[in-house]
Amino acid sequence: MLCFHMTILAFCKVYSLNLWQVTTEDGYILSLKRIPHGVSKTENTTRIPVLLFHGLMVDSVSWVLGTPKQSLGFILADGGFDVWFANTRGTNSSRNHTSLTPDDPEYWNWTWDQLAAYDLPAVLQHVYDHTGGQKVHYIGHSLVR
Repeated sequence: MLCFHMTILAFCKVYSLNLWQVTTEDGYILSLKRIPHGVSKTENTTRIPVLLFHGLMVDSVSWVLGTPKQSLGFILADGGFDVWFANTRGTNSSRNHTSLTPDDPEYWNWTWDQLAAYDLPAVLQHVYDHTGGQKVHYIGHSLVR
């Protein structure tokens, strides 16, 4: 069992957390995390998949920073959803590439548009493929006004 961050270590005994890696078309290797079920611990293959996509300057831990009754990720899992958390390129969880390292300036030569052009489609396809081709619900937020 893997945990997002020290702030939610206490909840790892209650919620299962799976870790996946997804490679984008342009070679970035993204971290994708999943809470497949809530505290009831019943693996139900009919759970509706929901992808939570963080905004700029944060990562997926932003969806689970509070208690289970305060954090959307936990609320959705307890509500019967199959919850997936994306981590875009450059976040602490997604600092890998097929041929570059974060020390290489070329690694950082991307724009915010590439998150939508490469990261989002790769993650959505992975969730779709691993949930039996079910419709994937998307929830995102942005820091833009």
